[in-house]
Amino acid sequence: MRFLYVLAMFWLCAPVSAQTVQKQAAFTVKDTALVFTQILKSNKAISLADYRGKLVILDFWASWCAPCVKSFRKIDSLQEKFKDRVQFVLINSKRSGDTRAKVEAVFKSWEQRNGRPLNLTAVVEDTVAVSRYPHLLLPHYVWLDTAGNLITETGADEVNAATIEAVLAGVPVKFEGKRDQQTEAPLYSNNDLPKDQLQQYALLIKGYNAGLPSGNRYRVTNGITHGRAITNSSLHELYNTVVHKFYPALSTKQILCEVKDSMLLHMAFTDSRYGEWSKEHLYSLDFVVPVEKADLLYPLLLQYLNDYTAFEGRVEERLIDCWLLRFTGDSLQLKSKQQKTVNRLAAKEKSYLQNGELRALVNFLNQSVAIVFPVLDETGISYRIDLSFASRLETFSAIETALKQYAFVLERTQRKLKVFVLRDDAH
Repeated sequence: MRFLYVLAMFWLCAPVSAQTVQKQAAFTVKDTALVFTQILKSNKAISLADYRGKLVILDFWASWCAPCVKSFRKIDSLQEKFKDRVQFVLINSKRSGDTRAKVEAVFKSWEQRNGRPLNLTAVVEDTVAVSRYPHLLLPHYVWLDTAGNLITETGADEVNAATIEAVLAGVPVKFEGKRDQQTEAPLYSNNDLPKDQLQQYALLIKGYNAGLPSGNRYRVTNGITHGRAITNSSLHELYNTVVHKFYPALSTKQILCEVKDSMLLHMAFTDSRYGEWSKEHLYSLDFVVPVEKADLLYPLLLQYLNDYTAFEGRVEERLIDCWLLRFTGDSLQLKSKQQKTVNRLAAKEKSYLQNGELRALVNFLNQSVAIVFPVLDETGISYRIDLSFASRLETFSAIETALKQYAFVLERTQRKLKVFVLRDDAH
């Protein structure tokens, strides 16, 4: 079940447009005459009328949409399972920017990975279906019943064998549906929002929303950032975003999670359980303050999260284990001789830093999962440096060996440092 917390006051913002895409009326018998002429692997046009008597599911996708391509395995399996009773049609619209060649490349790549061709009907460079069923976000699925009537429009989670079986059996299905939101405007607002009077806007939604992307958006007026929209993200990601902006000096390893059930904050797995977990434990947030209070955005946002979630995050000082990065060599060995700055320390092969600051190396070490404790820079190096490592920096041993070739050493000690502690809300 989703919970919606809304706190909306008035602030000055840019014009607000309609938040949801306007949908067409129910799909009528006449509309089954929609014809697709650009069919992959075929010169023959198809019409939706050809599929009368079947449950039809239109799968709108694009080559750059990783979740779309990842779902092909599931769609292919469902098509095989239901055969003559269900017809999936992959729809790649012209507005996606894909060409027939790009689509063919995706299909060829899928065949190489799976050892067999992807035998799904695919429309390319479509302008017909995308106009009939306008949407903003992918993947997008349109369900048409055996008579060609529109049943619903959904995200990927509801496309599964159990739901299809129920629809075919005539069992009433309660679809969550998918209502795309225009993320340029405050989430879930509409034209009734008094844009010339607004002073502040805050909204927090619990639960995955198929009509929103996963990611971040800044709210900016006259070049000043005074709001953030963070959608379909874990609470851990929300707090991390705020902490890194509010306390930029803290490394990831200075953010401590001391809660009873960490599964409420972030997922510990990437398998099929993620779908069920995300329905309850992802959040969408939109938080805006007046432009004149832009410098208070992140302190207020942190307080908002503390007030409206089951957790509390605070900065405190602690004596903790850490690594001191020291330099024992000759500066001439490190000083850059390059003009262009390139940071490829995170590359899996041939990682290097060219004409970079020492802090780039420290940041890399603090982001490495192979290093448990925070890394502090005590090298005294202020000049730009060049580094190049032949081996992968994936283990602590490999990192130590790579650093030694440039006379860097890591010394373990304890220091009193500021840390951000996220704990269960005692109240």
